[in-house]
Amino acid sequence: MAQTQKRSISNVLFLKRLYAAVSESTSVNVISPLGLAVVSFGFMVLSIFIPPSWYEDVVHEPDLMFMNGHVFVFYTACILSMLASYYLIRFDPPKFRVLRSAMSDTKPNLWLMVLAPLLLAMAVGILTILLILASNPSLIGDILSGHGAEAKANINMKDNLGGMSPFVLSILNYTQVRIYQCERALQRQQLRICRIVWWATFCVAIATALVKLARYEAIPIVLSWLIIALRTRGSGYSAWYSIRGGLLGGVVILGLFSLFAALRGAEAFQSLMGYGPASFNHLAALLSGRLQLMGGGTHTFAFIDRLPFMHRISDVQILPYDLADEFKSEFPLTRAAGLNSQLIWVTAYGYYYADWGYGALVVTSIIGLVTAISWKSFNFQRAWGCVMYPWLASLTLLSMTFAHFTQQALPIMVIMGLLLEGWDRLPMWQHNVSMPSKAPFRGRWRQTDAKT
Repeated sequence: MAQTQKRSISNVLFLKRLYAAVSESTSVNVISPLGLAVVSFGFMVLSIFIPPSWYEDVVHEPDLMFMNGHVFVFYTACILSMLASYYLIRFDPPKFRVLRSAMSDTKPNLWLMVLAPLLLAMAVGILTILLILASNPSLIGDILSGHGAEAKANINMKDNLGGMSPFVLSILNYTQVRIYQCERALQRQQLRICRIVWWATFCVAIATALVKLARYEAIPIVLSWLIIALRTRGSGYSAWYSIRGGLLGGVVILGLFSLFAALRGAEAFQSLMGYGPASFNHLAALLSGRLQLMGGGTHTFAFIDRLPFMHRISDVQILPYDLADEFKSEFPLTRAAGLNSQLIWVTAYGYYYADWGYGALVVTSIIGLVTAISWKSFNFQRAWGCVMYPWLASLTLLSMTFAHFTQQALPIMVIMGLLLEGWDRLPMWQHNVSMPSKAPFRGRWRQTDAKT
C-alpha cells in the first residue's frame, strides 16, 4: 500500500515537472523558426484541401490547387531548405536576462537609452504622415468616401519619407526588448514614460500604414510586437498564456486586415482569401506554366533597386525589369491565365521560382540562414537580433503573400540593427550594464554587481 502511494506521488511530481517544462518552452518553440515554419506549412495544407466548389464560388476563378502534389512538394521543399540552416546552428535558447539592480539611482541616464530612439522614431513617423497628407490633400476624403483603392493607386510617395516605416519598426523592436530588460532597474516614473512613449510610437507607426493603406506594413508591426511579447513575457508563464496571446494577436490582425479592406472598398473575406488560399492557387498555375511572370532576379534583388538614395546616385538600370512595370504586368498576366486579376500574389517562394525556377531553393536557404542567425542573436538579446528576428519571423508567417524578404525594408533593417548595436556600446551606457561582448552570438546582458 505504501509503495503504491509512493509511486502515485512520484507520477504526480513527474507530470508536474513535465508540464512546467512544456509551459516554459512553449512560447519559445512557437516563435522559433521551426514553429513558424510549421504554421506556414499548415496554411498551405489547409488551403490545398479547400473544397473546389466553395473556393470557386468565393474567389471566382478555377481551383487549380486542390490536392496539387506539385504545390505541396515545392512549398515543403522551400520550408525545409529554410530550416536546414536552423538545424546547422541550433542551440538551447537561454532565458531572457532582466536588469534587477537599482542602477537608475547611480546612473539615471539608462532610461534615455530607450527614450531617445523612441522619440526619434515618433518624430519620423509624424513627419511622414504630415508629408504624405500634404502631397495628397484629397487622400483622407477619398478613403472616407469608399474610394480607397483608387487613392492608393494614385498616392504620391515621392520625397515624403514614405519608405521610412522599417526605420520606425526597427526602433520599436529594439526598445520593446530593452524596456522589458530595464523595467526593474528604472524608477517607476521613468518606466511609465518609456512605456507611454513606446505605445504612442506604435500607434504612430500603425497610423502611417493606414494613411498609405499599406497593410503589408501594419501587419508585420503587430506580429513583431506579438513575437517579442511571447518571447519576453510568455517564457515565465503557462502554455495557456502563449495560446491566449497567439489567439489575441490573431484577432487583432484579422481586425486590422478587415479595416484595411474596408478602407480600400474591398470585401474583407475575399481579400483575406487573396492573402492565403488564392496565393497557393496562383502558385499552382505558375508551377504548371499556365501563369507566366516577369523574373530574371527582379524579386530577389528588389532591395538593391530600392536602396535609399540609389537613384539619386546613379540612373543606371540595375534590374532586368523596372519594379513598377513588373508589378503592373502581374494584373494582365493573371487575367490571361484565366484567374482573378484582383488577387495577384503567388506566395513569396513563387516569386523566387519566377526568378530562378527550382533555384529558388538556394534563395530560401540563404533567407533561412539569415533567419537562424538572427534568432540566435535575438535570444542573446543583441540589438541586431532584436531588430531583425521579429521582422523576419513575421514575414515567415506572411510567406503565402509576397516576396517581402527581399524588398526595400531589408537593407534598412540590417543597417538599423548595426547602428543600434553601436548605440548599445556607447560609453554612457557601459556604467549601467555589462553590454554584449564582441564575440558573435556570445554576448548577453548580465546583472551588475550592484545590490538589488
